[in-house]
Amino acid sequence: MLFKRLLDIFRTKPNSQTKKGEITCTECGLVYDNTLGFIKREANECPDCQYIKILTDKSFDEMSDGLRVIRTIRGETAIKAAKDMGLKLLELRAEVSDEFKIKYKKIKHRITGEIITIGDFRADSRYSWKYKTLVDWTSKNPSKFFSPYAAYVIPKDLKKGELVLINDVITNHVSGRWNQGDVYRLSKSEATWTGEYFNIDVSSYAIGDIIG
Repeated sequence: MLFKRLLDIFRTKPNSQTKKGEITCTECGLVYDNTLGFIKREANECPDCQYIKILTDKSFDEMSDGLRVIRTIRGETAIKAAKDMGLKLLELRAEVSDEFKIKYKKIKHRITGEIITIGDFRADSRYSWKYKTLVDWTSKNPSKFFSPYAAYVIPKDLKKGELVLINDVITNHVSGRWNQGDVYRLSKSEATWTGEYFNIDVSSYAIGDIIG
């Protein structure tokens, strides 16, 4: 199986100790920090395994509404594997921008023990008498991924001027703002291939401004 073969060649040697906030990958046994951002595809899989699976996905020539879907991989391991497979890549650095933030508060039901996360200041009064605070209002940065290394997998027959869909945009663009302080990052977008890079059409998937 291609996934297992790539894993044996490129994976990091597994750790044995698990600390708070860490999870052991079900595929390779690596202990990884679950607090770092990355796209979740399967529960308890480390980022490297998730992105290597993208390279071995049978639906690699996926289309969406008539547009070719461009795959994004992140991390040195997946990028090395892609190069070894002879895939064409457009490598970019995933920069962290302090402009982006999504606020949240984690609360626990006083009777059932149910833990939920809220993101609207107005929900505070609605839940205050039934829930106790576990994590008071804080924020996370959606531009922070587990690795600064990222790349688009470029189909070899991709034509200059072709309109495509990117499900995981590497470069930072503002998708929208909420007057409660949140600034959302564009994660998905249509884009045009110039022959050298993708011209991102922010308006295609931007959520715009939110008031409330």
